[in-house]
Amino acid sequence: LARDLANTHVESYLASMRGKRTIGTEKASFILAKEVDVARAQLDAAAAVLYDFRAKNDLGAGSIEGKQSVLSDQISRYTAALTDAQIKRRELESLRTRIKSLQADDVLKSPLFALLSNNDIVETLKAQYHAEAKTFREVASEFGPKSEKYIQQKGKVADVLAAITNEADRAVREVEERYLVAVRTEQGLSTELDRLKLEASGLGPMAKRYSEL
Repeated sequence: LARDLANTHVESYLASMRGKRTIGTEKASFILAKEVDVARAQLDAAAAVLYDFRAKNDLGAGSIEGKQSVLSDQISRYTAALTDAQIKRRELESLRTRIKSLQADDVLKSPLFALLSNNDIVETLKAQYHAEAKTFREVASEFGPKSEKYIQQKGKVADVLAAITNEADRAVREVEERYLVAVRTEQGLSTELDRLKLEASGLGPMAKRYSEL
C-alpha cells in the first residue's frame, strides 16, 4: 500500500508540473527534486516493511502462494504416509493380540510359529526334537531310567525343547517391538501433519496482511 501511494504521489506531481508552465525552470527543478526525494524515501520505507514481513514469516525470496503450494504438497505426502502407518499399526496390533492368546499353548502344537518369520527355524528344531525324543524312548526301553545313556538323551530332548521355547519367546518380543515402533511412527507422523496444517491455516491471514503492505 505504501509503495502504491508513493508511486501515485509521484505521478500526480509530474502531471501537475506539466500543467504549470509558468513556473521558472530553476524553481520547478528544485520542487521536483524535493518531491522525488520524498517519494524515494516512501518507497524505501515500503521496501523495508516488506523485507521485515518476509523475514519474520520465513518467506525468504519466495511468495506466500509458493509457500502455500509447498505446504499443500507436504500435507498430501504426510497424509498418505500416516494412512499407511495406521494400516501397518492395525495389522501388527491384530497379530500381537493373536500371539498373546497362543502363548499358553504347547509350543510343539501351537500355530504360533505359522504367524511369525522364524517358522522355518522352528520346524527344523521340531524335527530334531522328534528325532531326539524317538531315540530317548528307545534308550529308555533298552537301558532303563538309571543308565547314563538315558540321562544324556533326556538332556538332549530337554535342550531342543528349550530352544523351541526360546524361539517362541524371541518371536513374541520381536512382534511387540515392531508394534511399538509402528505406534511411535504413527504418532510422529500425526504430530508433524498437525503442525503442517496449523502452519497452512496461518497463511490465509498472513496473505491478507501482505497484500495490505
